[in-house]
Amino acid sequence: MKIAQLLQEANIEPRHGEIKLGTVNGWGEKTNTLYQALREFVIPDSGTERELGRCYTEYSFTINDGIDEYNVVYSVDSSD
Repeated sequence: MKIAQLLQEANIEPRHGEIKLGTVNGWGEKTNTLYQALREFVIPDSGTERELGRCYTEYSFTINDGIDEYNVVYSVDSSD
C-alpha cells in the first residue's frame, strides 16, 4: 500500500509537505495503526526531535514511497 492510499483511508490531508499526527497521548487505534504503516516508508537517519517545553517533545521523520515524500510530525507529553 502506498502513502497516498494510507492517508486517504485515514482521511488525513498533508499540508505543506507535513503529516501532523498530533500528540501520542491522545492517539486512538486508528492513528496508531497509521503511524505504524507510515514507519515502513521511513528514510533512514531522517528522524529529529525538538523539546517544546518541559516534558513535551516533538518528533519527526521523513517518509518516501518512490512517489510521495512527506515529513511526519507528532509530539509526546511525558508528564502524563
